[in-house]
Amino acid sequence: MRNDFIDMINELNNAFNTTSYQSFMINVLEGNDGYKVIAVLPGIKKENINVEFDDGILTIKAQREVSDSKYLLKEFGNAELKRSINLGDIDVESTSASFENGLLSIKLNLKKPEEKAKKSITIE
Repeated sequence: MRNDFIDMINELNNAFNTTSYQSFMINVLEGNDGYKVIAVLPGIKKENINVEFDDGILTIKAQREVSDSKYLLKEFGNAELKRSINLGDIDVESTSASFENGLLSIKLNLKKPEEKAKKSITIE
């Protein structure tokens, strides 16, 4: 049920995104302790990728830079890429990311539930 709601929110976010950013493909794998997000970013340099997590939302931004050569056919060029996804409560201190062969992998662990304080109250 929670995943259906998150999917609906993410679809609405993407449908109403009116900025000039281009999108890219991602997969989100759900594990026992969190998520692994894999983003397809071929031709992007590692230093041109920015990953942020704020208020439950993971945002990946990237900049594609193409040389200014004389083209016979040009189907892609310089572009700002952006993708956001709502993942809920994540332990941001334990997140990690790697980038290899055009694939960005981000590991996000769920926050562990805080133990509720218990106290015995004496009646006077």
